[in-house]
Amino acid sequence: MYNMMANLFYGILKQFRLSKSQMVDGVALAETTPGPVIIVVGFVGFMAGFNHFHAYITMGSVTLFATIFYTFFALFLIRICGWAVDKKIARQRSGEPDPETGYRRCGRRDPEPDLVFG
Repeated sequence: MYNMMANLFYGILKQFRLSKSQMVDGVALAETTPGPVIIVVGFVGFMAGFNHFHAYITMGSVTLFATIFYTFFALFLIRICGWAVDKKIARQRSGEPDPETGYRRCGRRDPEPDLVFG
């Protein structure tokens, strides 16, 4: 985690024009709460918007929520898609009929029997 924080620290200071003391405040905040990387990312998002829009707290809050949303969006998407796939696999293993075709799966890919030619 700390090696990632160093890269994050360098990139943030260079790109978002945050001061070193603001970045240290973000790291200190992260160390006192669970989920340190996401706390720092949210804090940096807020401070970047706050500084860019000349101490306008509303825009700082908007950039905070945008940062958190885009950080977690991929994780939520993977979680939701994984849940749907997991439910389909569990239904196939239980022998319930597939709602799309009406066939019982029972581990087979197609409803036709395999033909063996000799």
